Amino acid sequence: PAVQGRYNLCREPATEDAKALVGGQRPDNLPIFLYESLNKPIEESEDRGILGTIQDGGTIAWVIVALGLIALLMVILRSIFLQRASSSTDKVLAETRADLEQGKRDQALHTCQQYGGATGRVMAATIRNLDRDREHVEDIVSEAILHESAHLNRFGSIIMVIAAVAPLLGLLGTVTGMIT
Repeated sequence: PAVQGRYNLCREPATEDAKALVGGQRPDNLPIFLYESLNKPIEESEDRGILGTIQDGGTIAWVIVALGLIALLMVILRSIFLQRASSSTDKVLAETRADLEQGKRDQALHTCQQYGGATGRVMAATIRNLDRDREHVEDIVSEAILHESAHLNRFGSIIMVIAAVAPLLGLLGTVTGMIT
């Protein structure tokens, strides 16, 4: 308290600093706070964590956090799915190539079915139609790849929608916060 209690400069006593100033010494740090008004003491900022910041954001902040967690879960699931889909690609290609070079088509088809996955299904479609002309085989491979791409793009559209909506919700939260 200073000036007959009209201004509240700081809440912590600074007796050591005051004694040093009276004694003609210069303290290392001199905490000085500005006053807000004659009637209101200074509001010191609280140390708040992440939950306090989200709570200050209101309902919209919680919606943004929930969407972020959903998107993170989808990204993790998608990366695991894509990792599993591509893990056996080299093995399938190597084994089916070896079987086809030896003329064992049935064994190559069995290998593709055994490994499964997108690569195995595309290779199986190709092997089943090797007797046809090149253009027809290319069309079959393209169709099989298109069919598999639908499975490989799982969760992609949901992630894109969340990525488009989240900044708009942030803007909405800013506007409602300013109005409040």
